[in-house]
Amino acid sequence: MLINEVGVRSNRAKNISNDEHDDNITPLGFLVSNFIVAFISTIILGFTTLFFIIYLAMIRIIKIDNAIRRRDVVSGTPAQVNGERSDTLETVGTVSRDITTSNVAKPDTSNDTFKYWKRRLSLFTKFEEGIMLDEESFYSVCPEILSVFIANQCNNVKVAVDPFCGAGGNIIQLAKLCDKVIAVDIDPKKIELAKHNASIYGVYQKIEFIVGDFFKLENEIRGDVIVTSPPWGGPSYSRQSVIGPSAIALDKILEVGKKIAPKMLLHLPKNLDKNECLQTGIETGVKICKIENVLIDRYLNSMLFYIRSNNNNSVRHDVHKLLDIHLHNSFHKNERCCKITAYRSYLKNVEKFLNSRC
Repeated sequence: MLINEVGVRSNRAKNISNDEHDDNITPLGFLVSNFIVAFISTIILGFTTLFFIIYLAMIRIIKIDNAIRRRDVVSGTPAQVNGERSDTLETVGTVSRDITTSNVAKPDTSNDTFKYWKRRLSLFTKFEEGIMLDEESFYSVCPEILSVFIANQCNNVKVAVDPFCGAGGNIIQLAKLCDKVIAVDIDPKKIELAKHNASIYGVYQKIEFIVGDFFKLENEIRGDVIVTSPPWGGPSYSRQSVIGPSAIALDKILEVGKKIAPKMLLHLPKNLDKNECLQTGIETGVKICKIENVLIDRYLNSMLFYIRSNNNNSVRHDVHKLLDIHLHNSFHKNERCCKITAYRSYLKNVEKFLNSRC
């Protein structure tokens, strides 16, 4: 019994000693362990954030690279023409067509343009009846509600000229109201699309189609009014706060246009510098009579410039009031609920159609 009691007392003494030892070292150990955990967590968080930033940067670089490729590898349309348009247009078109018809694979940009496919019925209400648009035309053609409004401004006009007709959005609506429409485009593929789409709307017979450079046709065509949406340079134009008239070759359009028709109605970008355009009008001898801001579904979409030839270049013509035109697109549920596979399949069919025609 005595031995057991001594053993119990000895164990209690050891436990008390250990407890006292733990009480002495626990605060320090706790601080050290917390510091290590916090340090490691900070490093992990830092590396995670760095990798995430690098990932976003890589995505951005890839998108920019794709945009550059789309700009460089186009199908010879006027959309890539800059301030040297009249001197380089034919060369650019030839080189582009050589590239696109070669074995060089074009980058797949359908992911970027898929959003326009979702609005296809706002571009052509008869889209499901067989309308043909290539990928560029999806973001180049005017919404039909705007094309109708533009055409209504030219009611009772005998001959209307569209020098950059593209896939035919404007000329189709003009042909419903005018006696004759002259449709010009430098890209033969766009002319084929325009012919096909005009036939779906039943106005093919009222349109004269010309494959050619508008800037070299000033002595060959005449009309009562020029109605057109000149190339803006693709969707990237909207990322700039302001663009000057030289970016769309407005001076050359006005110089040639005034020799072809006494009036012009131009559909232009929403961020175009109006004051510079007025100055360009003075320098080219035309009068910008009216500017309208076009709002579609309450959002600023573009502008309309109403222009007349002006024989007195010394007189300054200011637009005293800007008008707002409010248009509304009907919502089509079915066109929003589609898959990108349907869009890609459609583009392949359009490509086959164009290859059979051109």
